[in-house]
Amino acid sequence: MAIFNRKTKNVANKDKFHITRQLYPFESMFEFLCTTLSGGAFLAKVSMTLGVRDSITALISSIASLVCIVQLFSGSLAKRTPIKKWLLPLTLFTRVCMMGIFLLPFLNISSFVDVILLLLVFSAQSSHILVYPIKQTMFLTTVPEEDRTGYLARHNRVSIIAGIPLVLFGGLFIDKMTELGKLRDAFLIIAVAILFFGICNLVILIISREPPMKIAENKNMLQDLGTVFKSEKFRILFILAVVFGCGVGIFSPFVSTYVQREQGFSLTVANLFTVAMYIAQILLLSALNKFKHKFNPAVLRTIFFAGNIVSNGVFFIMNNDTAIFFHSVYVIVAAITGTCTVGYTVLIYDSVEEEQRTTAVGILELTKGISAFLTTLCISPVFDRMQTNGVTLFGKPIFAQRILALCATGIITVAFIIWMCNRKNFSNIEKA
Repeated sequence: MAIFNRKTKNVANKDKFHITRQLYPFESMFEFLCTTLSGGAFLAKVSMTLGVRDSITALISSIASLVCIVQLFSGSLAKRTPIKKWLLPLTLFTRVCMMGIFLLPFLNISSFVDVILLLLVFSAQSSHILVYPIKQTMFLTTVPEEDRTGYLARHNRVSIIAGIPLVLFGGLFIDKMTELGKLRDAFLIIAVAILFFGICNLVILIISREPPMKIAENKNMLQDLGTVFKSEKFRILFILAVVFGCGVGIFSPFVSTYVQREQGFSLTVANLFTVAMYIAQILLLSALNKFKHKFNPAVLRTIFFAGNIVSNGVFFIMNNDTAIFFHSVYVIVAAITGTCTVGYTVLIYDSVEEEQRTTAVGILELTKGISAFLTTLCISPVFDRMQTNGVTLFGKPIFAQRILALCATGIITVAFIIWMCNRKNFSNIEKA
């Protein structure tokens, strides 16, 4: 599969980073496969098998939002070059923790199992999030600035194509093993798969070339923070990260258990929708790559916010009788919003100087993450009460998750309004 353009291939013999650019999509692919297996519906299956409550499962699922706080240290860590000397051990630690999630059912622990599961997820996510912005900056430094959005579109497509059979057959496999009463054996096989993908990921990191990068001269992390906040564009993105994070945290962590428990979807059916979303994203990413010069990253962000309003609204509208239809609508919209995220990195990079980009990415991910986690933490006891006592709307009983979806729709609408009022600040960015 061609990852870069023909012009780059013609000069490959003069470009020592050509192979590194070609390898990055596959490095991300193996990382994506590990992350897919250790999260979402698969993590929810482990949690339900261990007997963890839905509200606690939601908190565990949203732990990735909280651990974004470690990205505050990404800027300082990036100054420790060569970065591979700490990137490789942290990546290995991440994979070991992911494997531990699926080995937990073998320990037959009756108490504090939710705490142990939370610690494993926290450790895996924190080490991953710590290195991600630095690793992304390392690889994207080798890509011409004017081609980064198109490159990321092609790059994301590789991961999605690989994820389709994994998600589809993974769900079928889990359901079949559950019927046979061999669910723990299935968890063991998933752990082995994570080990295999993790080794492939490490090998690519080892053979990739580390390019010279501009590193901020500031010795103090607080100085880095002060520098990025001087940018008006960055401050706008910061406010949006706070509001959008609240919208994510109030509902998204409850989706996996809601689909499997209340709506009665098997893991196979739930993953079929995921596969459909992946296929739609492949088509959309291909179109974005082909017509990349017609899309300004600011336009992509506008579509992103509008799509999130619709996708959350769909979950409020749907009930068990209309679940299949509206979930199909959700899949289409989610594919569109997922595709539009490729322009977000360009917006961030445009808002600060080159040597501050790693810090900027870390701060925005941290901000969105903390907002999402604190929102989930605050809404969880309310959600427990709604599940216990029942909820009615206009005199009819309604699932508590649908109320959360309505709240999320309202909050993300606020983020959309803020973006539209400030979008002109980003109108001068080069098109993708």
